[in-house]
Amino acid sequence: MKNYEKLDFGTAGIRGILGPNENQLNENYIYQIANGVAKYLKQNKCLNQSVVIGRDNRRKSKDFALLFAHIISSYGIKVYYSQEITPTPFLSYLILKLKVGIGINITASHNPAQYNGVKLYNKNANQMLPDEIKELKAFFEPYKNILNTLDTYNDISNIEYVEPKLKSEYIQKVIKVGGGFNQGNLRIAYSPQHGTGAYYATRILDALVDIKNTYFATKQMIEDPNFTYSENPNPESLSAYTELINVARNNNDIDLLITTDPDSDRVGAMIKHNDEYVLLDGNQTATIILDYLINFNKGNLEDTYMVYSYVSSNLPAIIAKKNNVKVFEVPTGFKWIGDLINKNQNLRHLFSFEESYGSLIDEELARDKDALQSLVIIIKIAQYYKNKGMTLIDALNSIYRKYSFVKSKTISHEMSDMSMIKNFREKFNSLSFPNSTYQKIDYLNDNNPTDMIKYKFDDNSWISYRPSGTEPKIKFYIFALDKDEATAQNKLENYQKIIEVLIKH
Repeated sequence: MKNYEKLDFGTAGIRGILGPNENQLNENYIYQIANGVAKYLKQNKCLNQSVVIGRDNRRKSKDFALLFAHIISSYGIKVYYSQEITPTPFLSYLILKLKVGIGINITASHNPAQYNGVKLYNKNANQMLPDEIKELKAFFEPYKNILNTLDTYNDISNIEYVEPKLKSEYIQKVIKVGGGFNQGNLRIAYSPQHGTGAYYATRILDALVDIKNTYFATKQMIEDPNFTYSENPNPESLSAYTELINVARNNNDIDLLITTDPDSDRVGAMIKHNDEYVLLDGNQTATIILDYLINFNKGNLEDTYMVYSYVSSNLPAIIAKKNNVKVFEVPTGFKWIGDLINKNQNLRHLFSFEESYGSLIDEELARDKDALQSLVIIIKIAQYYKNKGMTLIDALNSIYRKYSFVKSKTISHEMSDMSMIKNFREKFNSLSFPNSTYQKIDYLNDNNPTDMIKYKFDDNSWISYRPSGTEPKIKFYIFALDKDEATAQNKLENYQKIIEVLIKH
């Protein structure tokens, strides 16, 4: 019998290629997790004995969601089941609204069509933390084949459907994110990448953009488990915008091409600037959003804060501090942002983000990345600047001139063996910069230990090392900052040379 490496929980739940083997996601894993969730809830009487279950458009998502519902219902636990595909942030909203003990969403987010996954949420509506996952896994039975007995899991006695009015309620609240808005002449094209955003984004666009100025990547508006017309459903990739660019070619003067990933937790935008479409990265988008929120809330920033992850741009943090907004930095994974929000109810959340195209504004609507909130605020900001004769690229450059230019690069290095990672860690840890003032931080010594080392320089530039953890791959992050754009570029090139020498030797 062949031995396979079993699937396990990572940064955002459990995820894998669909298939019958132990290294693939299948009903056997769903059975294991569902029974574990039910036993975990039964053991923790302080938690409400209820769950809410959502799913995306992927293969097996509905089957997995129903299996979860039937198994958990058989334990006498209340199950709120969404009959329709569910954006991840809406699932988070439902947890807060329905006050359940655990939330479950069947999704593999922006991964290719052959993948699926499970995201688990705690009662606070953020993804479960490592200590919670550890406690949950103690209730897991050994992996076993249940495929021949699937018909026996059919308990519906405690299942209730999620009310449709909650969807409308959430959409109306999301539309209000970022304050009031006067519809203008912004022209926008949108794609949900065949996923969960279509219904929600259509209603948002109806409210914020003149219908004659709204366009869609029509082929990608269809719920499709095969992602037939999506080259790559990840908003970080240029190939995710192919259909939108085709729409723009056939319709002149579209200002904004915007897409949400299949579970609607990440958003990406291409901006028409000097007759070309320019893709904003996650850090640039976050910089524009935070600057707008600070200006919009001028005079009302007391006790506000923002959160960002270790590998994200620090320019938003610099902007926040200069405007007396508190700043928190957390490990990679939005669960840490959600956890920090839950622990700081005495303060007012302004904005949180990760570099990987995910952010959150109104924490009362979700405690995870919310691409639908991002869609709303990007539309409002783009219209605001269009009224001033500016694009979002103009706005970004204006922010750079005011605070600091940023030049960044991520260098990925793959190795043949996991054992080689330790050697690179030691080499990176031994770097010295005799002509610079800097602070070295080893995040293994952090309250939430993370295998990452960062050098922070006194000019706010930084470089870091972070291994994958699951495969022999390392990422080096470089962020060079300076008031002068050319100087920032020179700094970037110098740091890049240091990393390249380290890799070669």
